[in-house]
Amino acid sequence: MITLRADSEDLFVINSVKTEEDSEVWNVDINFNEQLTGSPLTLFMESSSVYNEDQATGDMTLYADDGVSVTRDTFVLNLTSDSQTVSEIEVPGGDNEKNIGQMSMEELDAYFNDEVSPQFEEWMNENFGAPSGF
Repeated sequence: MITLRADSEDLFVINSVKTEEDSEVWNVDINFNEQLTGSPLTLFMESSSVYNEDQATGDMTLYADDGVSVTRDTFVLNLTSDSQTVSEIEVPGGDNEKNIGQMSMEELDAYFNDEVSPQFEEWMNENFGAPSGF
């Protein structure tokens, strides 16, 4: 438990409980004083992970509760992860290296606009999906 206190009044309190048995469970709640937010507010994180040799799976739930309009029923963010240990990382060859310290401003501009930006956008689309408007 961590408490931030000013003038003998708790501004916020962080409660963290973590257990490790067959799986790992970690729950955190952060309680904000009504003076800070205008109404009592608590942020929650509930997380559990299961480890099996070099693999892990986990679920995390994030939500807030003000006791009035913001509750777990009105908004919740659920995150799921799957991971595994990598036994080897392939180091890229030196044939694709760029010495940006030796480039002029025009060369840097062309390099970032013509090469880096399109490749980064392609990587983002592959890993996170194409951007969509609201």
